[in-house]
Amino acid sequence: MKKMRAKLSLLCLTVFLNQSSYAADFGVKFSWCDYSAQFNLTNVPKGTQKLKFRMVDLDVPSFNHGGGTINYTNQKQIDCGVISASSGGYTPPSPPSGAHTYEWSVYALDKDEKEIGVAKTSRKFPE
Repeated sequence: MKKMRAKLSLLCLTVFLNQSSYAADFGVKFSWCDYSAQFNLTNVPKGTQKLKFRMVDLDVPSFNHGGGTINYTNQKQIDCGVISASSGGYTPPSPPSGAHTYEWSVYALDKDEKEIGVAKTSRKFPE
């Protein structure tokens, strides 16, 4: 019984470490297109069914810019306008003066909408 528990513990640890290291490699970069963004994704975790996007103005983090959630179909690029003001839930960047730094977080969600990875990236707007 002890051997079986030890093997099960080792198996669980191996699965956890493999998922964690893979999710840790999840990456995103983006470029501005007017007030929307185009995203390029790398190493999206296996089992991802949806991507949830959230934007924060790092200069005014209390302002909720929101984002959006889309179905993930193995695409490496999310085109400009997919996450936009017209899609609901997203307020475009609008710094009151000068440039602000905006951070996008992209959450990989599995079939149960459990978070299995997160990637973050930031840029100034306007550039």
